[in-house]
Amino acid sequence: MSISDVSECVVYVDFNGFVTKMTNVTAAEVAQLMNPGVKDSDEKSLPECLKDLVGRTYTFQLKLSAFNFT
Repeated sequence: MSISDVSECVVYVDFNGFVTKMTNVTAAEVAQLMNPGVKDSDEKSLPECLKDLVGRTYTFQLKLSAFNFT
């Protein structure tokens, strides 16, 4: 997922955390939905549960500590 504001853009990956809460699907379940018999990653299709997130805007509250910056 790409997260941005007026000053910066970052890529954020989080399964079995926020994404699981938003989709009600775990990373293991998504892996099974992505054409498990296909070895070429370009031929794997994105499951509907993730397609539904594309183009939407979400607001997250992040709690950071000094540990996150070291």
